Order: sequence, then C-alpha cells, then structure tokens
Amino acid sequence: MDDSVERPKPLRFKEPVVDVAFNPKTSLVASSLITGHVFVHRYAVEGNERLLRQRTHRKSCRSVCFSGDGSLLYSASKDKSWAAVDVESGEETMRVNGAHDKPLNLIHYVNEQIMAT
Repeated sequence: MDDSVERPKPLRFKEPVVDVAFNPKTSLVASSLITGHVFVHRYAVEGNERLLRQRTHRKSCRSVCFSGDGSLLYSASKDKSWAAVDVESGEETMRVNGAHDKPLNLIHYVNEQIMAT
C-alpha cells in the first residue's frame, strides 16, 4: 500500500462483525454484528462518525445491504427475520418475522418491490 495516501481510520467494534455494506450514494458503511446490532458510520478521512446503533434482531444479524437509493438499510438474521430501517431517522419501516423455516444468512436488494433472502 502507498503510505502517502490518506485513509479513514479503521472502525472498531467490541463484538464480532458478520457483514458490511457500502451505501451506493454516500460515504456510509453499515455493519452487522453477532449480537443482532446494526451500525451505520459515515466513513471519511476527516474522521468517522457513528450515525446509527440499534439492536435490530434478537439473534445474530448475518447480513446487511442498502436500497438502490441508499435511504434504507436491510438486515437479515439468525432469528429468521429481516427488517428495513430508514438510514436517516433510524426508524424501522418494515419487518418480516418467520421469513423462512431456517435462519437467514443473506439479504439482497433487487428493486423497490423485491428483496432476496
């Protein structure tokens, strides 16, 4: 690596991170933790800023992804649920409990009407 290039400081967590996702429109990065928490940070050379920390799931949050416009953060969990959170307000806009018979391992935004789990 070129040491002359400025880079943001690493994000540090007390618990294991399971997945990360990068916002398609802004310098936001989302992290899902084994505790069921979801974090959103503004990631920049000038300094990182935590914008959201919330326990979205009862069990491990295994996957996160942003909507195409970056306004929503989707998460999937070992507790068999998936949820959508408004990135700006932190409000949960949708939750599907018991989405499958088995724990969810991945969530993928396809378009405004379709989520793949």
